[in-house]
Amino acid sequence: MGKVLKLLLFCFLCFLNSCKKESKIKKTDEDLKSIKVDSLQLSNDDEFRDLTIAFFNWYKLNINKLEKIEYLKGGYVTEKDSIAYYIDETEVIKYVKEFDKTGYVSHSYVENLKNHLLSVGKDLKEEKIYDGVVSGLDYDLITKSQEDEEIFSNMSKIKLLSQKIISKDDVENYYELRKNTLFLKISYTFEDKWKIKDYEFEYKQE
Repeated sequence: MGKVLKLLLFCFLCFLNSCKKESKIKKTDEDLKSIKVDSLQLSNDDEFRDLTIAFFNWYKLNINKLEKIEYLKGGYVTEKDSIAYYIDETEVIKYVKEFDKTGYVSHSYVENLKNHLLSVGKDLKEEKIYDGVVSGLDYDLITKSQEDEEIFSNMSKIKLLSQKIISKDDVENYYELRKNTLFLKISYTFEDKWKIKDYEFEYKQE
């Protein structure tokens, strides 16, 4: 009889052990995401910061080169001729490819930049403009601001204030560039590596 009880107890313990192993194997996607998120949050703050600084430094160094790509054409009136502003789509593709080649920005970033320029072109077809400022191009498209130098001069000083984990492949950081007055809200996505997806600079009065 004692041998039977020992056998039953052994079988019961084996059953419990197999259940524990099975529960470990059957982790949900959310469990796996949380594991990756924890390690990401602990280890990648410097990676995001370095990526951000590298991109805006690249842009600062290449502004003159990029400005030579004339996606906006026309816009003059003479005694003999007048040509309204228009967007050259071939030049748009050439322009956005420069950003794609850097490896700093995501596919969606490049597509949004291209679509913005094409949207400006569509508006110019519907409403002819021969001189003056073109709506949608009246600020720097990359800094999304008219304060380029202020952004560039403070970029190396960025300080992480908060980080929001959207998913294992999407992160949103909030940086301070100049104490209490200049901030950057920026999102990253993982493609073949971490890349910038979108961002917005915020200005606040002291």
